[in-house]
Amino acid sequence: MKVLIINYSLTGGAGIAAFRLHRGLLDAGVKSTMLVQKNLNDFPKIISPDSSINRLKSIFTKRIDAWPLFFYRNKQDFPFSISSTSSNILQKIEQINPDIVHLHWLGKGFLAIKELDQIRRPLVWTLHDSWAFTGGCHLPFDCSRYTERCGNCPQLRSNKENDLSRKIWQKKYYHWQDINLTIISPSRWLAQCAKQSSLFRNRRVEVLPNGINTNVFKPLDKKIARQRLNLSPNKKYILFGAGNIIKDKNKGLHFLKSSLEKIYQDNLIKKIEVIIFGKLEKVKKFDLKLKHHYLGKIENDKKLSLIYSAADVAVMPSMLENLPNIIMESMACGTPCVAFNTGGIPDLVDHKKNGFIAKPFKSQDFKRGILWILQNNQRLKQLSDNSRKKVLDKFDNRKIAKRHQALYSQLIDNP
Repeated sequence: MKVLIINYSLTGGAGIAAFRLHRGLLDAGVKSTMLVQKNLNDFPKIISPDSSINRLKSIFTKRIDAWPLFFYRNKQDFPFSISSTSSNILQKIEQINPDIVHLHWLGKGFLAIKELDQIRRPLVWTLHDSWAFTGGCHLPFDCSRYTERCGNCPQLRSNKENDLSRKIWQKKYYHWQDINLTIISPSRWLAQCAKQSSLFRNRRVEVLPNGINTNVFKPLDKKIARQRLNLSPNKKYILFGAGNIIKDKNKGLHFLKSSLEKIYQDNLIKKIEVIIFGKLEKVKKFDLKLKHHYLGKIENDKKLSLIYSAADVAVMPSMLENLPNIIMESMACGTPCVAFNTGGIPDLVDHKKNGFIAKPFKSQDFKRGILWILQNNQRLKQLSDNSRKKVLDKFDNRKIAKRHQALYSQLIDNP
């Protein structure tokens, strides 16, 4: 069995999940190859456009692909992808000659909508957001126009039925209606959205979570972890991480600030501090009231495991998430989480068993969840044990790779 995994990059939530699946399949003896825009770490069996001309073409493709958004200058500041320009990877796919092609995140013109029906292989598509079944947005929030034909798009702030979102929807429908496609959703929530969508309601949709290497992400001695990170052994630490802390509004930094403000007002600042990691755009300071330690952008899994182990609780105040790596990684390291009851969060966090699920988007309840975990050491120990056990039982990369392998075999044998 030869599997080709396609994802725009090796970074971000989708890139990390796709790469972990690739590693898991290789470990299981599957002939897996991964195709990305740029191979950042030169890991074996990962390929990218291999000439300077192709790399330059990819850069221009990304820019040209986004130009229609110029006409929607009042659009909301959330991701919106068009994917109308031709890529340069169809020839690569034919050269690799896989038995099955597994798509992941395809934004920024990496693979055009019209090219999917030119891939003459069974297709599997793991959804990392909602783009595949919408007219261009990745996070529809309260909008349900994807259950029809999109148009009149709130993210574009459009009041026209036949707007860009309708045109993108129509292109997807035209090119995808006859392709051999199976949908994978890492969360029950996104699977339900896909089943309700006008594009995928007649497709096979499987719930199959992303996996994690539980031999890398594991509990480490908290005292040693804090010593190596120059943190106090006597404080309670709240951990917040995001790919892009400020620029990505979905990550909910404003909700976290409000919750920490309430903790500050309760005069708990002598006991509690904050650890932050992720990418920053220009701004280098956080108005969080509580003392905080910014560790920068972290891409080393062992360093991440050390950070998770040093914290007492991880927080994710996002507005909408699928199956977030940060929560899974934190739980694997025995650190319970507080998050809002949105998207696929309940697939990971069991309320008051291995973390706390707060009412969306109530900062007071989010604060209550943080303190509920921090203020009882016996409870914290039990939550920690339960967090680790949940990941071992449900999300271990070896188990997840075997489930994917079984699905591939079924689709190859019954095309």
